Amino acid sequence: MVKTQYEKARDAIPARSHKVARDYKSKWRKKENIELIEKAVNVLKETSDLQKAAEILNIKASTLRSYISSPQNEVYEYFKSYKHLVNPSFDKYEHAKKAVDSARAGARQHRQSCKDAGLDYKSYFSYLKNNCFDREATTREIKSLNESINYLLDTKAPEKNLKVFREKVRLAKNFFRNQRY
Repeated sequence: MVKTQYEKARDAIPARSHKVARDYKSKWRKKENIELIEKAVNVLKETSDLQKAAEILNIKASTLRSYISSPQNEVYEYFKSYKHLVNPSFDKYEHAKKAVDSARAGARQHRQSCKDAGLDYKSYFSYLKNNCFDREATTREIKSLNESINYLLDTKAPEKNLKVFREKVRLAKNFFRNQRY
């Protein structure tokens, strides 16, 4: 087999790995920083002042608190005997929990108001599962619900009834999206 000029040029280029081995050393493993950590531990031992210890390490007090409170941190071993200095109710995931709760609060209120209006979610889901076995049946169900909504709008029915039908349409559309073939 005769090699082309391109193949000869490719063979002339030495193969080498693009991966370069790097020795990563954390800043807390360096000798001078270990000495700083020991000074900070001594300050905590003498004064129990997190702010002063954090200034020695040249970090914020809140960062030092998170180091002390999380066992997976490499500096934790030095400071674990001073864990009592950190607020015992401190939870670094507290902000995330509050955000999730507030984000879901509107959905919970809506669901509760639909229940109050007379919608039984469990029975409606079982109805959809048993009667809407394919996409055509689900489409017919959605169309009939929309016709019911239009009739209620024409007859000026109470908002409570409309709310239930609108929620049923939303649930049926989700059910339609989740049907797989």
